[in-house]
Amino acid sequence: MKPIENAIYNESKNTYKPIPEGTYPAHISKFESKEYNGAYVFNVTFKVAEEAKDIEFAEQQKDNNGKLVPTGASVTGVQAVGKEYRTDKGIWLTPNLSEENSWKNKRYAEFFASIGMAFGKDSNGNMQLQMVEESDVMGLPCLVQLVNTEFKNTDGETRSSLKVGKVYKWEDGERISSDELEADDLPF
Repeated sequence: MKPIENAIYNESKNTYKPIPEGTYPAHISKFESKEYNGAYVFNVTFKVAEEAKDIEFAEQQKDNNGKLVPTGASVTGVQAVGKEYRTDKGIWLTPNLSEENSWKNKRYAEFFASIGMAFGKDSNGNMQLQMVEESDVMGLPCLVQLVNTEFKNTDGETRSSLKVGKVYKWEDGERISSDELEADDLPF
């Protein structure tokens, strides 16, 4: 091995602190859509905003069973700034549904309305959904609720990761440009 100057690690001084669950200011940083059997699925990624560094959250640590539990202390959201998180599942839009099956578009309508997208109504009072496109939402400010979700890895072990549960409009937030979203990316 080749020695590297000033590359150290001290386990007693460098303990891992997980990013706590909570509601963080963020911006939409990625927007993907795919067609599947006449329906569309949308996956949205959010980048935690700089403003999170000033918000306090309940500190968490893993217990003996690997579950996150509060420590009683608080931490700021500085550790989450610049990190990206996806919605916990895709957001589906299914065109040409009968009126009794229109409930299938509920999550689509609620999700995009919660971030400030306005859909009009027809003469019967039905919400007239429209196809949201990347240019409509990129850089939009949102408040995202990060929640730990459990999954099984390829070895069958239970793991957890933070995902975006609910999304709300960030009233005081400002839309940012694509250049600003990419500014913190690593050079590889």
